[in-house]
Amino acid sequence: MPCTHACSQLVAVLLTGAVLAPSAAARQVRYDAEVFAPPGSQPSLYAFGMNEQGVIVGHAGDDRYDPRAAPIAVLNGRVLEGPRPNESLNFLFGLGRADLVVGTSSTFPFVWKRGVPQQLRPAGGLPQGSAYDANTRGVICGEVYRDFTGDYYPVVWPSAGARGIRLPGVGDSRQGAAFAINESNQVAGAVRNVGGYAFVAARWDSLNTPPRVLGVLPGAMNSEGLSINSHGDVAGRSSFPDLTIQAFVYLDATNSITGLGHLGGGYSLAHGVNDARQVVGESTVNGEVHGFIWHEGVMRDLNDLIRNTSEPILYVSNAVAIDSRGRIAAEVQVADGFGTATRIALLTPTP
Repeated sequence: MPCTHACSQLVAVLLTGAVLAPSAAARQVRYDAEVFAPPGSQPSLYAFGMNEQGVIVGHAGDDRYDPRAAPIAVLNGRVLEGPRPNESLNFLFGLGRADLVVGTSSTFPFVWKRGVPQQLRPAGGLPQGSAYDANTRGVICGEVYRDFTGDYYPVVWPSAGARGIRLPGVGDSRQGAAFAINESNQVAGAVRNVGGYAFVAARWDSLNTPPRVLGVLPGAMNSEGLSINSHGDVAGRSSFPDLTIQAFVYLDATNSITGLGHLGGGYSLAHGVNDARQVVGESTVNGEVHGFIWHEGVMRDLNDLIRNTSEPILYVSNAVAIDSRGRIAAEVQVADGFGTATRIALLTPTP
């Protein structure tokens, strides 16, 4: 999931808002990992988003924010490199349909429509920004900003060819970002300078009405909503004055925000949530960052759940999205010469 200037298990679970004890099915699920190598001579692959068909988007490059990165998609077991609209800063962040991928190029919001890049139209007169997610209806969300002041604003583009619409703020605050959108056009993100917080997680249910402010975890100083499912549940992260960060999930049915804990250390962040309220993300453990899955009140290290891999891996280092079938788009570390490299992996549940 992109930063501002900075996923279902096969058993359907009906939640009433209470945190349930972990079921036997939740404890027994395992994953087979299909690992993908970067195209050409690129050293690593990084994932940012996945749709319900299992198409994963991201980039190939030296590191997660390599300005020379090549935009890629993993489709039907193949890694495909996409065109670069500009020479630098080409990142793919999300998609709804496989033929509508969104991201950024050279600080401008872009859409790759049937593989052809197209710059999105300005919102409120501001052309610079990022497109972070899209749904299958073709509605896109993201942010635009004023480069010389650092002000940034949440935006929805009703279609790839439409002018961007700045989303309403809260009170006098109009700034924020829109990170994720569901099929009902509900948008998850954050608003700035609200309730005494520098930024706080929010959900827009309409293009014309102020968002619902989701709040922060107890004792936290901020929050961001980074993913949303079809129920309107939102997953993200909340930061604390002691510099720790904790993943959270907001449940619409109970209008409550719940901290997901940590694998170890003081860092966890949620990147994705699916309709079974399974949440995936990353958390520190023994000095490393590992991918996790949280379900029914329990956070588990994905490294303890891998059954088979298509090639040897050192560990699962991140989980960026989970679909309704419980498949997880992840990043894994592999041995590469004298060091390590990052690969994209698709984790498929095998109960």
